[in-house]
Amino acid sequence: MCYHAATNDGYMDGSINNSAVQAFERLLRNLLQFKNAPAVVLMEFLATDVKQNNIPFYATAEDQYGVLAQYYGIPWLSFRNLIWHGFWSDKRGFSRNDVFFIEDERHPTPVGHKYMADMAVNLIQQTYVDSLLAPLGADVLREHASKVRSNMSVLGSAGTAMSVVLVSCA
Repeated sequence: MCYHAATNDGYMDGSINNSAVQAFERLLRNLLQFKNAPAVVLMEFLATDVKQNNIPFYATAEDQYGVLAQYYGIPWLSFRNLIWHGFWSDKRGFSRNDVFFIEDERHPTPVGHKYMADMAVNLIQQTYVDSLLAPLGADVLREHASKVRSNMSVLGSAGTAMSVVLVSCA
């Protein structure tokens, strides 16, 4: 499963102890506890208002969600990291008009979708190569799939609901 996040959440206070991050953590924990133990990948996206509002690289919602991805051992793909420098310098192929639909400035154009797909394909290819170079035994995989770490956020399972887009990568 791929979870696409951060686009509509904008800037947050820099802490993981807010309702959006707590709701996101609950979602991750639920996905990780599915009986069929799906592979979960976090795909972070970026909104164009970072440039319009002069929001710094470190102040996007991606970092709060990324901390959770790291804590739970979930792969984390960053559209921000991929396009940031080209986006700010209006480099051809990375400018706002190339990557985002002008009508809403939040959703990717076909070029933006291609970049996202390229990141996912690269992760799959790298995972395949890694599995050939250092295969994990069935016992390690079972143990990893059966464990979900305790909550990271201080407030635990409290918080508010959050809208979610889940996309199956299979």
